[in-house]
Amino acid sequence: MVEDQSFRKVKRFIFSVSLFLLLTNLSFAKNFNLEKIVDLNSPWGSSFINNEELIITEKSGKIKVVNIISKQISEIKHNLNFLEHGQGGILDILFKDNFIYVSYTENRGNGKTSTSIAKTKFAEKELKFENIFQANPPINSGYHFGSRLAIKDNYLFANRY
Repeated sequence: MVEDQSFRKVKRFIFSVSLFLLLTNLSFAKNFNLEKIVDLNSPWGSSFINNEELIITEKSGKIKVVNIISKQISEIKHNLNFLEHGQGGILDILFKDNFIYVSYTENRGNGKTSTSIAKTKFAEKELKFENIFQANPPINSGYHFGSRLAIKDNYLFANRY
């Protein structure tokens, strides 16, 4: 039986691509070692502020800076009017150009809350946030505050779930 030359080329091409993909996947596969650095209480969001330090939120309301080399933890005071309720509390945090952005469950009184976003200049002792977004109307629910934050091309993006 005579094999068609173009069929042979197609087979060779498919074999070459498959071999390439297999070797590429093997060369990029890494064994990651996981190491617990510190104990935290319901950490929600984190962002690197430099090569050695992470700023981290805990849902219960604490904002901490963790040195991943020395394992030193320092808590930073803040003025956020938050409420830890159900899935809500202090949520995501983002460090960009020496500013801190945080999403949180804002206590709007009478058991009502909303997802809010605040911004401040980074300081090691105390953060004095100002709201830049507040979801309306406030609701009486402890569900789906969501709020992952990202910045691209001078736009701040936040998701709800």
